[in-house]
Amino acid sequence: MGGETLDSLTILSLRPEDGGTDPPFTVFDLFDRIYSLFQSIGYITLMDIDLKPTSRFPHWDPDEEYPDWRTERVHFKACTVGVIDSYSLYSPEAGQELMFEDCNLHGLEFCLPKTPSLTLKNLNAESLGIIIQKSDAIKIAFEDCPELTDKIILALANAHPDSWFLEQRHLRSLRMHACPRVSAKALKKIVSVRQKRRIVADPMPALARTYLPDENDYLDGPPLKSLILSGLNGKRVSNGMRSWFEDNLEEFLER
Repeated sequence: MGGETLDSLTILSLRPEDGGTDPPFTVFDLFDRIYSLFQSIGYITLMDIDLKPTSRFPHWDPDEEYPDWRTERVHFKACTVGVIDSYSLYSPEAGQELMFEDCNLHGLEFCLPKTPSLTLKNLNAESLGIIIQKSDAIKIAFEDCPELTDKIILALANAHPDSWFLEQRHLRSLRMHACPRVSAKALKKIVSVRQKRRIVADPMPALARTYLPDENDYLDGPPLKSLILSGLNGKRVSNGMRSWFEDNLEEFLER
């Protein structure tokens, strides 16, 4: 493990044959080499990366500690789903900011690492639905997503199909920019539902019950506290809807 730190690193256009190894170069190999040189990197951009998926049990020297990949922010741009899956499998603990741009997440197998901030830019409808279900963020930003619709975004007001918990149960802040097919009405429903959905602790999720917001338990996640709208999303809010958001959120901004 290298001892130096690096503010930022961008890696462009990698394919399996570029590593010069047999078996082919994988995502694990890529990060293992990076962090043999640097102990931590502030901001990594992976652009147009199409490496072979990493084995579930990659080999490294048994005398070495498990890799400690320290990164504050990772930006995936035009990367294949195998790259993202492999990174999720061997990424560090929760705490990184994640951004996905121009990526197709069809076939994503593993859940993404928990993150304080998740940015989704120019993703197709299927990828948006997948990432809402397979990630856990405190802040989510949707940018330039013309395929984001009310139906997709309203997943944030629904329970996960495998549990009684809401999708994105730790979500507190939502930012929307240039997503023309998302209505203020849908956003209002998300805010309203997340204010009221609070679950009592029960041994079995099926025995859980919901109750009104005067209780103190937040086992289903805190209510949404911040909504920031810009671009077309900020221009389509009526005066009445604006007043409702201001009354029901700690922060409501239009830009």
